[in-house]
Amino acid sequence: MSIEHLIWDSEFFGYKTGLLQLNANRILNLNTLIEQNRGDYKLLYIRCKPAHIQEDEIKQLGGILVDEKVTFVQHIPEPPYSYSQNVVLYPDSEPTSEIIALGLASGIYSRFTMDKNFKNNEFERLYEIWIRNSTNKTIAKHVITYHKEGKYIGLLTLGEKNKRADIGILAVNEQYRGLGIGKSLIQKAFELSAQMGHTQLQVVTQKANKNACKFYESVGFHVDNVENIYHLWL
Repeated sequence: MSIEHLIWDSEFFGYKTGLLQLNANRILNLNTLIEQNRGDYKLLYIRCKPAHIQEDEIKQLGGILVDEKVTFVQHIPEPPYSYSQNVVLYPDSEPTSEIIALGLASGIYSRFTMDKNFKNNEFERLYEIWIRNSTNKTIAKHVITYHKEGKYIGLLTLGEKNKRADIGILAVNEQYRGLGIGKSLIQKAFELSAQMGHTQLQVVTQKANKNACKFYESVGFHVDNVENIYHLWL
């Protein structure tokens, strides 16, 4: 097994970045592999299932657990779908400052926030690219918003991944949480996902984001997969 060179990440960060995916059936000589690539790669993402036999070794090598990534999934229910009249599709290809702010708020537990080795506003720049590529439909099929009193106070981006409809970003303005806005956005996502021909809707969040996990469970999602992600700086 070798390290996968991540070209986009390397160009974005300005240094060579790679991915090492560990599986349960093959134990690697991690120390040898890392030493062979020290001086070539600066940052490695190491992904594995929780309680992988080599997790202690990753930590001994300096790996930092930056994300316990939880994938939630739900079978799309039958119509009708109940959502507020304030739920509308975003009409423009360029995001407003409110849309960007909502996108950034969704990433407070992102591994690019949690890893303090990043020093050049990587999180903010990454998420702004993500938001822009969603509104211009490069990576999203639909951008659903909650628009009220002339303001965008809720955001959900909807795409496709692994033969499922996929929520990329879901965020509600902090001042308006607890009012059912997130549930209303999810209902619209169900409707659009069904129109796209999908039977399942998935979303990925961080285990550390307890409010998000609780919310997805409250609207019928269940845990489909958990994966740990380490950052190893060389």
